[in-house]
Amino acid sequence: SHCYLNQNFLTLVQNTQLLRISINHCKLLNEEGIIVLLEHNRDVKTLNLAYCSVRDFTFLSLKNKKIECTELQNLDLEGTSITDTAIEVIFLGKIFPNLRNLNVASTNITDKGIFTIANNFLATKLMELNISKCSKLTDEAFNWILHCYPDSYLKKLIVREVNFTNKILMHPRIHHFRNSVKLSLKNCKKITKDGISEYKKTTIPLKYLNLAPNFSDQETSRFILKGYHFSEDLLSFNKLDFSAQAIRDEDVSNLCKSVYLKNIQTLDLSFTTISDESL
Repeated sequence: SHCYLNQNFLTLVQNTQLLRISINHCKLLNEEGIIVLLEHNRDVKTLNLAYCSVRDFTFLSLKNKKIECTELQNLDLEGTSITDTAIEVIFLGKIFPNLRNLNVASTNITDKGIFTIANNFLATKLMELNISKCSKLTDEAFNWILHCYPDSYLKKLIVREVNFTNKILMHPRIHHFRNSVKLSLKNCKKITKDGISEYKKTTIPLKYLNLAPNFSDQETSRFILKGYHFSEDLLSFNKLDFSAQAIRDEDVSNLCKSVYLKNIQTLDLSFTTISDESL
């Protein structure tokens, strides 16, 4: 990771049987080198190519050369130049037929790519999906995930800094996530306190929902803490994330006294201004 590897590196790995390959941020290793690497290590289980020189052509070449990594379960493509074309090759070309965890954060995929992923949830048994910072996604992408979720093994969905709006919290199928899916909507600035308020009223709450720090002003943070997290609806929550929110000692005191939070197992107060008094 973060090394200045070049093509000479490939001579070291052509006779290996690597199960985990992490070459993230190795920008001098071009896509031809990555193809050779996979050609000689087809049993790899974890492949981290984040911020490498990876394009759609990389996966089209793998398909054309009939290079399949049937054991690959964890694939990280964050920060690469892939588009919906690469997603189609991965899922429809079945070059990685047993993916469990996929990270396509900060890529150029659109709603069409999410449609392809969602429609193949069951076939691949995908369990974790990270689509953070994909600026071309709309609410329609989330709708496709919810539509296909009942026929899937999805356990964790990370959606940070995406242009999703309050409408996704009102989706009639979001309650399907209630008992099994960890949903992170961190830094989705278009999800507002009004959306949270309506969500609380109209649907069954999720067991894990990360919204921090969607709200930068103290007034909104107070609203979330007092108007939402201290409600009977949160009896099912086992984790609360208030990181980087405007939380004070008095809020922590109220939090500890709340009878509605008896099931909390994890509480994140990192990057707040609490003092020794809270501890």
